[in-house]
Amino acid sequence: MDRPETVQQAGIPRRRMLKRIGAGAAIAWTAPVLTSVRTPAWAQGSPGEPCSPCAPLDCNNFQFCQQPCFSFCVERINGHCFCSPAIGWNNPPGPPICASDSDCAFFAPGSVCVQINPDCGASGNVGCAAPCPGDKVGSRPGMKIVRPS
Repeated sequence: MDRPETVQQAGIPRRRMLKRIGAGAAIAWTAPVLTSVRTPAWAQGSPGEPCSPCAPLDCNNFQFCQQPCFSFCVERINGHCFCSPAIGWNNPPGPPICASDSDCAFFAPGSVCVQINPDCGASGNVGCAAPCPGDKVGSRPGMKIVRPS
């Protein structure tokens, strides 16, 4: 007599398959949740540094910031970067417009003293830079003001 042949099916048992489908569904469900829970990356350094690297204002080759407003990226006299939508300086002859941030208080609240390349012709190669939005800035006789176009 011939023995009946047992046929083994290739594959995995139904119970194991259901467990794997459940685990896959759990992963698929949590992936969007985990990617949406994130901690914002806080910038290093002191406030007022949204652009980097920065350099003194160059009137022939402007460097721009996009945030917090479309503006010039310039170097403050203390070496930190600053984004400004309006920069003013004294055209020679005359004393430099600023030696510290407090000298720029007339320009706009929160203005700072920035370095300017000699190609701009600023007295002392310094100027006052207004913070965003910079719509209303003060002026003095003989003062030149530039804004990004």
